[in-house]
Amino acid sequence: SVKLTATKFQINWTTNVAANSVVVFTCCGTYSNATLVTSHSMAFSGSRGVTYEYRVQSTDADGHTVMEGPFYHKN
Repeated sequence: SVKLTATKFQINWTTNVAANSVVVFTCCGTYSNATLVTSHSMAFSGSRGVTYEYRVQSTDADGHTVMEGPFYHKN
């Protein structure tokens, strides 16, 4: 049998204006932090050996949204 162990990883990105932080995983949902910052960092826990596809998104106080990706993280 295969035993997958949870491991932690962090996704970081920057924006040129203060904005919220959103990470959208293809497999498992959307996670967000409403705090407006220019240096974004979100921590996650996932199964070892699994590759996660995700996009990062930020919206500033004026409602301008930028999404980048897809990116891939192999845990």
